[in-house]
Amino acid sequence: MTYPIEGYACRYHYKDDGHDILLPTILNDIPVQAGEIKMLYQHDAARPIGRWHDIENRPDGLYVKGHISQSHPDGQMVAALLQDNIIDGLSIGFITKKAYQRKDGARIIQAIDLREVSLVTFPMQKQARLNTAQKSFEHFLEYMALALSSGGAS
Repeated sequence: MTYPIEGYACRYHYKDDGHDILLPTILNDIPVQAGEIKMLYQHDAARPIGRWHDIENRPDGLYVKGHISQSHPDGQMVAALLQDNIIDGLSIGFITKKAYQRKDGARIIQAIDLREVSLVTFPMQKQARLNTAQKSFEHFLEYMALALSSGGAS
């Protein structure tokens, strides 16, 4: 059994908590195959929890789609945390290939070697989140199904 997820692994032109700013060029030099990028929990290489099947370099950020495997206890736990809206952060693990430092201290990252995308409690970049609109819609459908089965919404 799998649990589908999607969202922005990173957004371009936003400064993260480490003062890094990613540019849309980060993946221009290195082709990324979704199956090669690991899905981890909290950047822990000992805790793979699923598979990314689509990684799209959009003008505003890196958008990912994948599924969490619920055949492993870590995957079951993460799926439960997502269903309860306890975690919704995404974060990328990478090796910097090309960057420069601005006078204000921000590091502008132009190229990376993407290693993994993790589900995290506290993303370094606040804008890197799972698609909450999709989660809200799914919760709405669950509520409506429950309401209809109990005789109507109140």
